[in-house]
Amino acid sequence: MAIVLGNASSRMGGDLMTPDQIGSWVLGTCIAALLLLVALPTWWAVVARVSRDAHRAVHTPTPSAAQTPPAASAR
Repeated sequence: MAIVLGNASSRMGGDLMTPDQIGSWVLGTCIAALLLLVALPTWWAVVARVSRDAHRAVHTPTPSAAQTPPAASAR
């Protein structure tokens, strides 16, 4: 939503003619900035979790043949 609003606001900025249009552009830009600021903690948490999970996946040791317990004998 913030990206759509910011995009619409920036496109509107090139054709400004009246003070009312300038006010609308400023308001749209401020709302887009606030929406992005509100979304930042969620984005940060997602990136941190994905990075942590990827790091764990790469650095998790796989058991070697010497470390695996012998199979139980079937009787």
